[in-house]
Amino acid sequence: MPVLIGAAHFDDRQDEGVAFVLDLTEQKRAEAEARQSERRYREMQMEVAHANRVATMGQLTASIAHEVNQPIAGAVTNAEAGLRWLGAQPPDLAEVRHSFHRIVRDARRAGDVVGRIHDIVKKAPLRKHRVDINEAIREVIELTVAKPPSRARRCGRHSGGFALD
Repeated sequence: MPVLIGAAHFDDRQDEGVAFVLDLTEQKRAEAEARQSERRYREMQMEVAHANRVATMGQLTASIAHEVNQPIAGAVTNAEAGLRWLGAQPPDLAEVRHSFHRIVRDARRAGDVVGRIHDIVKKAPLRKHRVDINEAIREVIELTVAKPPSRARRCGRHSGGFALD
């Protein structure tokens, strides 16, 4: 049992004084409860911080996947179109070449996304470069609008034309 013992003499008299014993059990219990409560509070703060990091990583992962999937999907679509142009009778090599250029552009765009993410992680200075706004608008239109009807007409101009899948 934790106790505090004290004694004191009255003035100059050595034969008179006061003594006391104070039970500190309740105070020690309260201090232990306060320490335990602080420990639980710190643990809860750590759990909340971890949950926030996990949620942020989930959102970041979804965003990165979307940003990388866009140009990859474009490259696949252009490769499939190039294969169809090669399969035409006669093959339209100009269209195949155009498909290859778009594949290269899309692959570079995917690489740029990964490079920018890498720069963020390593805290590199921001890259600043000029943007051709007209090209950016064309890319947005290409990503958001269905294939234009002129594409189908170009497919049909060959003798014995073929349909796009």
